[in-house]
Amino acid sequence: MQQNRDITAQAIAFVDALRTQRHARMPVILFAHWPQFMATVRERMAQPLTRI
Repeated sequence: MQQNRDITAQAIAFVDALRTQRHARMPVILFAHWPQFMATVRERMAQPLTRI
């Protein structure tokens, strides 16, 4: 599966919103992109939260 940068960016923004307890905006994505979105979300959620 070819990686779509927009889907990856949306997934990262979604995880960041969840972690900071903000509302997560979920734009419409094609069903074909859903596996990439969920894989990115799972990968980012598994990483420990880093504070800057």
